[in-house]
Amino acid sequence: MSIKEAGRLSVMRQIDKQVITLHKASEELGLSLRQAKRIRKRYRQEGILGLISKRRGKISPNRIDPKLKEEVMKIMGKKEYSGFGPTFMMEKLRQRHGYYLSDETLRKWMIECGLWEAKKGKIRRVYQRRVRRARFGELLQGDESRHDWFEGRGNECTLVLFVDDATSQLTAARFVEAETTNGYQEILEEHLGKYGRPLGLYVDKHSIFRVSREYSGMKESETHFGKVLKELDIELICAHSLQAKGRVERANGVLQGRLIKEMRLKGINRIEEANQFLPGFI
Repeated sequence: MSIKEAGRLSVMRQIDKQVITLHKASEELGLSLRQAKRIRKRYRQEGILGLISKRRGKISPNRIDPKLKEEVMKIMGKKEYSGFGPTFMMEKLRQRHGYYLSDETLRKWMIECGLWEAKKGKIRRVYQRRVRRARFGELLQGDESRHDWFEGRGNECTLVLFVDDATSQLTAARFVEAETTNGYQEILEEHLGKYGRPLGLYVDKHSIFRVSREYSGMKESETHFGKVLKELDIELICAHSLQAKGRVERANGVLQGRLIKEMRLKGINRIEEANQFLPGFI
């Protein structure tokens, strides 16, 4: 008998002794008078057993079939799904295998079989948020991500990308050998062809965008890419911290978590193949 059921038994015995009325008992139990009458009736007919839940010991009708769980666990344990998170795994199980399970169910199963570790809460430093631009296309955030995008199947390379400040939409991206002026000019051209000219570009203080070395008695010189933006009448804004251009930094994190695994499933090992795959992925 649970604590809740033991409490009901105590109240029923008080009614037997005429210490309290049924109406008062319903208030103490936090039930409607109608429900209290039902419980009282079961107690008088079956005694203490009438207060014990009839569902105890029975299999829940909502329980997932153990065979289905076993099949899904085998799929999740495959090498091609290594490193997948619960939400991404949920999407791939639906798309590729036809299993419709919630991400929370998969999270519990993945923790159970050691494929996922429960995340611990972190104390994060709070930064004042910069207000987004009002309309799509006003301001772009640009960045690069040097990473082992092919997981050892190919050479390490760099992903250069632009994200819209107002909507966080990924507007252009390209894999290149290294972060260079040409790489940024190529995706700028790609963005211009699709969406037209932005009013500003928000980037870091890389030497592609600004000359950090100071010359005595002279202002900072413009870089080649800076001159390109000036000719196009696009304002160049250099961020003082990573948090200032947080939208593109978050996009990098999402891409490192998802794009890598998508390319693994597609068998993509080279920059050329990756660049062909990127537009459809975006």
